[in-house]
Amino acid sequence: MNSSKLNYCTSTEVVLIFCCKPVLGASAQYTYVYLWFYVVRQRYLHNEDAIWFVGNGGVFFILQIIDLAFNALSGPIPNELSVLENVISFSVEGNLLSGPVPPWFGNWKNVSSLLLATNRFSSTIPPQLGNCPKLTHLAIGNNLLSGPIPKELCDAPLLDTITLNMNNLTGNISDTFQACTKLSEIDLTSNRLFGLVPSYLADLPNLMIVSLGGNSLSGSIPDELWNSKTLLEIQLDTNNLTGTLSPLLGKLSTLQYLVLDNNEFEGPLPLQLGQLLNLTVLSAQSNKFSGTIPVEICNCVRLTTLNLGNNALTGSIPHQIGKLVNLDYLLLSHNQLTGSIPSELCNDFQVLHYSNFCDVGLCSCGIDQFLEACT
Repeated sequence: MNSSKLNYCTSTEVVLIFCCKPVLGASAQYTYVYLWFYVVRQRYLHNEDAIWFVGNGGVFFILQIIDLAFNALSGPIPNELSVLENVISFSVEGNLLSGPVPPWFGNWKNVSSLLLATNRFSSTIPPQLGNCPKLTHLAIGNNLLSGPIPKELCDAPLLDTITLNMNNLTGNISDTFQACTKLSEIDLTSNRLFGLVPSYLADLPNLMIVSLGGNSLSGSIPDELWNSKTLLEIQLDTNNLTGTLSPLLGKLSTLQYLVLDNNEFEGPLPLQLGQLLNLTVLSAQSNKFSGTIPVEICNCVRLTTLNLGNNALTGSIPHQIGKLVNLDYLLLSHNQLTGSIPSELCNDFQVLHYSNFCDVGLCSCGIDQFLEACT
C-alpha cells in the first residue's frame, strides 16, 4: 500500500496522508479513501480545505467510498466533488459542514448511501436527490434544514431509510412518502411538521419504523394504521394528537414499540392492548386517558417499559402485573389510582420505577418496607 503526504493543513500541526487501497469484494473491486493524520498540537482535522483535494485530480475519479465522518470539517461541500460519479457511499456525519445540501448529488447514479447528519447544513432539501436510482439510505438529521420535504425523494426507487430528524422542516406529509414503496424506516422527529398522521403509511409494504414525535401533528391516529402487516415501532409523542385509542390496534400483532407521550389522547385504554404479544415498550405518559388499567395489558409478557404516568386513570393496580417478568421500568405516578401496591410486583424485581406512588394514595403498605421486601 502506497501513501504520500498530500496536504499540510496548518504548518506542521496536521499532516494528511492519502491512501488508495483496493479491496476485493464478492463481485467488484472497491476503492476506499482513508484520511490518516498525525496530530501534533490539535486533536481533530479542522481545515475546511482538507476536503478539496479529493476532486482536484483525475486520478481520484474512480473513488467509490468516501468516509470523512466525525471530524471537525467546516465550510460547504465543494462543487468539485460533483465529478465523482462512481461514489457508492458518502459519509460526512458529525462535522461542522454548512451551506446547502448540493443538488448535484442527484447526478451520482451509483450512490446508495448519503450520510450528512449532525452538521450545519441549511436551506431546503434538494428534490434532485430523487434522481439517484440506487439510493437506499438518506440521513440528513440534526441540521438546520427548513421548508417542506420534497415528495420527489420517492423517485429514488430503492429508498429504504430516511432520517430527517432534528431540523426545522415544515408542511404536512399528506402524500410526501406515498410512492416510497421500498421504505422500511422513516424518522422525522423534532421538526415543525403539521397536519394529520397519514393513513397511507399502512399501505407501504415494507415499512417497519415510523418516528414522527416532536412535531405539531393533529387529529387522531387513523384506523388504517392498525391494519399494517409490517410495523414494529410507532413513535408519535409530543404532538397535538387527540381522540381515543381504537380497539383495532389489537390487529397490529407485529408491534413492539408504541410511544404516545405528551398528546391529548383521552378515554379508556383499550382491552385489545393485551393482544399485542410482541410489545416491549408502551409509553403513554401525559395524556388524558381515564378509566382503569386493563388487566389485559399483563398478557404482554415481553414488556420492558410500561409508562402510564400523568393521566386520569382510576382503580387499583392489577396484581397480574407480576406476570411481566421482563419489566424493568414501571411509571404510574400522577394518576388517581387507589388501593395498595400489589405484592406481586416483587416477582423478578429488577429496576421498577416507583416515583411518586404516594401522590396517588398508594402508601398504605409502606413504600420502604415494600422495597425492602423486594430486595
